[in-house]
Amino acid sequence: MLKKLIVVYNPRSSHHQAIEREVLAPVRKLQGWLVGKYEVKSESLEENARALAELLHDGDLVITAGGDGTATMATNGIMLSKKDVTLGVLGYGNFDDMARMLKTKRPVEYGGEYVGGVSEIIEKFEAGKTTEIYPLEAKVDGKHWRYAPCYLTVGLLAESTAVFDEEKVRTKLKTGKKGLGFSVWQLMKWYFRHHGEEFLPEGELIQKRGGGEERQEAVQKVVREDKKAVEGVEKNVKRGVVEETEAKKKREKVADKQEMAEKTAEQKKERVEKRAKRREEQTERWQKRFLATKKGVLKGVKSVCKKWKKLMRKMKSVTIEISGRSKARVSDFKVRTEVKVAETRQKRQEKHERELANKPEIIIDTELTRVKKEKEDDEDED
Repeated sequence: MLKKLIVVYNPRSSHHQAIEREVLAPVRKLQGWLVGKYEVKSESLEENARALAELLHDGDLVITAGGDGTATMATNGIMLSKKDVTLGVLGYGNFDDMARMLKTKRPVEYGGEYVGGVSEIIEKFEAGKTTEIYPLEAKVDGKHWRYAPCYLTVGLLAESTAVFDEEKVRTKLKTGKKGLGFSVWQLMKWYFRHHGEEFLPEGELIQKRGGGEERQEAVQKVVREDKKAVEGVEKNVKRGVVEETEAKKKREKVADKQEMAEKTAEQKKERVEKRAKRREEQTERWQKRFLATKKGVLKGVKSVCKKWKKLMRKMKSVTIEISGRSKARVSDFKVRTEVKVAETRQKRQEKHERELANKPEIIIDTELTRVKKEKEDDEDED
């Protein structure tokens, strides 16, 4: 048998986008559950509570995604239904006191998915780890008015919450950029405008029916609690001012960092553009030089080729003229050379004989001398 889950949320909430992303989207992926949703209408709390009560059955799980008002409406709906229903609260409001009381936390994004939140509430529900709460019942003139799951406020503090229904405040909260500091700041401004007014009507606040002393004690207790509440508001206002100042400083720091980053990016872009421009200009210069050099080289090569062709033509004509006479010239040269060698040898022999004739007393092996002399002459000729 499928278990039924009903998600109660306010489509006009200041955190509607986060609710859609962190609650409704993961709920659509649940298996083994019959999932439904109830959108809080722009009507009174009692009318919404009665409409929700008609949808509930024993064993259902109701999860509210909104502020304390949404959680209070769901509590009243469960109490009116008189069914055995479990309530889970996820805080997406301004203060989220109900979520803090039940110690439930919003989901955290991890690995592209949201962990905790709805899944954590379902795990505790299936394991039976639930806590019983006993809401306060508020009556007016002895008639039931509504249930308060966490606390009940009257007078100045109760009236101050109307500031969050103003159109300007609601519009700024819907942007998602305003947090607790902004909410406290709005309460502080409202408090200083209305702190001198009276908001409690004529009548008595009683805890239960009894004697006059008990009524007086109950009234005094309510007055003391009201004073404490006012003091708490003042403390929250001061804390909100400090938080707002710190948040403003952080935003200014972030803005300065972004401005510096933009300037750095622009400077870097300018440097890159200048380098690219210089490279283009340098490339153009080199291309022009290369083209000029190429033209000059081609001209030089052409002129050399022309000159070489002319030279080759002349060499061919000379070779043709010489080739016919080369054989005769070579034979004549050999003959003339042999004649000159023979004449030279004869002259040397005659000279040698004359020298020997002039020196008869010296006996010389003429043949050996002649051979050595001829060898020396041959070496000189070579």
